[in-house]
Formats: sequence, structure tokens, C-alpha cells
Amino acid sequence: MMILFSCSSAIEKVQEINSRRNIDNIIATSINDSKSEPDFDKYVFIDSIKNLLLQKKTIDLDSKYKDLIKEINFDKLRDTIYLGDIHAKTLSGGVPLIFEYDVKPNDVIYFDIDNLSSNKVNKIEILEADKVRYLYENQRRKDKISSSFSVISGPKITLKITNETPVKNLGLFKSKLKISIKKISNIALISETIADTIIFTKKINKKVYDTIYNMESNLNFKLSSKLNFSEKNFIEIPIRISDNENLRAWSYWLGLNSQDSLEIKDVRNNAISYYIENELNKKLINKNISNELISQNKDIDIAFENFTNDRRGLNFARNYSMFSVDNNLSSDLKTKAKLKLSNTSNLYDYDLKFILISANLIPKTVEEDVVAIDVKEKIRLKIIGL
Repeated sequence: MMILFSCSSAIEKVQEINSRRNIDNIIATSINDSKSEPDFDKYVFIDSIKNLLLQKKTIDLDSKYKDLIKEINFDKLRDTIYLGDIHAKTLSGGVPLIFEYDVKPNDVIYFDIDNLSSNKVNKIEILEADKVRYLYENQRRKDKISSSFSVISGPKITLKITNETPVKNLGLFKSKLKISIKKISNIALISETIADTIIFTKKINKKVYDTIYNMESNLNFKLSSKLNFSEKNFIEIPIRISDNENLRAWSYWLGLNSQDSLEIKDVRNNAISYYIENELNKKLINKNISNELISQNKDIDIAFENFTNDRRGLNFARNYSMFSVDNNLSSDLKTKAKLKLSNTSNLYDYDLKFILISANLIPKTVEEDVVAIDVKEKIRLKIIGL
């Protein structure tokens, strides 16, 4: 049988934590107000921390308190634990009487073993792991032994009492013993710096851009044959953009035959706007879009003159092209380019079509949830010995 209880423990020796005092306010007051009672507040803070440590064994403090940690100690506190207060008889049949106890390094073990009988005890030994720390042989009747030692490494000690002779092995001449054993632990404080990582979600205002498409021109015109002197067989078409602010791209398309026509009911959803979006994303042109945009007529001569440094897209044809705006060199120019078309046929007149669409980036602010990580340096305090 083993009886385990604690008497006059360190926790009972320290007052209950004063939860009405705020730690941050204590430190702020003692630092910022020279007319306050900084020493008193500091000791209240230290006493509160000691109480928490005795109750929880481990706590984390903000790194701003690191200068106070050196003043937190338990030098005057020791924890006494009575491991056993036992009345027992030695066993028979050569079986030893064994008691085992948990200990920690630097615990001090005190013990008294009182032989209350008229029979001696052959051997009393105390082992730490497999090493003998105390050995006493042939304890006389009515004899009491008392001693102590300091634990080296632990984690257990074993009290082993052997009373083995041929007669005693038959169950005769058992010895009555009174065993008292206790340990006294020194309380030590250790500290380490840790990174306290907090993952949380927060809302941020984020600027995003909507692409707005604008119909700049949608023109139908006719170029007569070279022999029709009453009508023009030549035209110059200026490419003008109405709004240069946040201009992202512009694209023109020429329908070179009357059967080649684009019906644009929605300025956002049409072949030209899809083509602009495709080029801005630097993708190969979709065949369906390409087939819809292509228009051919060998009798129409086309000349293009660009007044800007805007960059032409990867995909283009004789009758259409797109230019992305990635500089401000020509931002003041309303007229970006010029098309010159002439009908070289001597016989045929042609109905042609010209469409110009621009794309502008319009900024707007949206609220967005983002995952954020906050890493704070903290000091982990831990007491050992309890």
C-alpha cells in the first residue's frame, strides 16, 4: 500500500492571484507615471505571475515583460510531498517488500524505517534506476534508521526490503515495520523565447479594375470603281479614341465585302471585344472568332499609318488588328492612327464597313477577406520541481 499526499505545498504558501489587477495597466503605470508606486505595482505583477505558474506550471508572456523575468524566482519555496507513511510486515517465501516512487532530479529524499518487531530485517536498500543509493543490512530489533540523499536523475526510486532465511521463508518470524518517506523539491524557473503564430481572417479594401468596352465608330461607306468618276474610290479613316484615361487597348475591323458584316448588339459580347480580351491575355486566337473577323477583297488596297507606340497584338490580319496600350507616350493623342483604303477595280463598286472599339480599365474598390498571419515573440515560463 502506498499513501501519497502533499503537506505545506508551495501553492498553499502563495496568496491567491489578484485577478482584479490588469497586468498591462500595472506595467504601463509603473513605467509612465513616476509619481505612482512602481515598485509596489511591479511586485504585484511578479506575485501574480508566480501564482499563475504555481497553478498552471507553464505560461506565456508578451516579450515586453522580459526585463522583469529575472526578478521572478522561487528561491524560498520548497515543495514537500510525503510519499508514504506505512505500517507493513515483511513477506515470506523469499519475496521482497517493494515500494516505488516517482521523483525528479535534485529532489531530496528523507526516510525513517523503524523495526517494531523482535526480529531483525536482513537487508534494506533504496535504488535509483539500477544503482544502489542506500544499503543497510541486518537491522536489529526495535532499531530505527534515518537517512537522506539527493536524486541524481530519477525518474523513480525503489525501496526494497528483503527478509530471507530458511526459517523466515516458511512464514515465521516476520518483521513489523513503520516506514516514513518524503521528498522535498526545489522549484526552478526556466524560460525560452517562442514565436506565437496567430492565423486570422481580416477584411481589406482592394482596388480592382473592370474592363469597359466602348463603341468608338461604326461606319458604313462605299468605294466606287476607278472608272466611276462621279463617286470616290478612295477614303481616309482616322482612328480616334474619345477617352484616353486608363485606355488599355483599341481594335479596328474592316468588312471588305457587303456579305462580310458584324452585327454588334452588345459592345461587350461580340467578336471584336472577344478578340481584344484574347490578345490582352496573350492567347492564340479562337478559330470561330478568327473566321468571323476575316474579310477578304483583292480589289481593296489598305494602308495603315500608326501615330503611337502602342503594341500590336500577336494575332492580326489584313483587315483587322488590335493594339495594347502599355505606355503613356501617346496618351494625349486623340487620333491614334489612320487607314487609307482605295478600290483598284475598274468594274466593281464595294460596300464596306468600319468598326472601332476601345477598352478602358475602370478602377473600383471591393472588400475582400484575406488570411493573415501575425507572429509575435513571446516568452514561455515553466517551473520544474512540482
